[in-house]
Amino acid sequence: MANLYAAERQDAKEAIEEDGALGAIRRDGVDTPASFLITSYSQNEIDGDLVRRTDLKMMVADMGLSLGAINKETDTVVITDSNELYASSVGEYRIIDPGTFMPGGIAIYHEMQVRKIGNGST
Repeated sequence: MANLYAAERQDAKEAIEEDGALGAIRRDGVDTPASFLITSYSQNEIDGDLVRRTDLKMMVADMGLSLGAINKETDTVVITDSNELYASSVGEYRIIDPGTFMPGGIAIYHEMQVRKIGNGST
């Protein structure tokens, strides 16, 4: 079973790297490079309080991080360079809700709710 999840983890990593925006998880001023798939929340997910219209979902391949390693109090996500699909996403984001897809206890990817810093929505 672990081999199945290891293959799933590798597939997720490759798909995110191929189609995602370039960036990093920033901790204590140090950037850990990563690729992110970025999507908006659907209208029925937005409540205006916990999930705002400007919030985004960012999926990042597991890089040996555990859910506890992504700290919403201190870590940020930085999108530094992106293809034209993600051009409006360049910037720094506060992690509102970190999450990990972990079937069988093996982290496959992290899906985080993020909110852009510095545009009046923090």
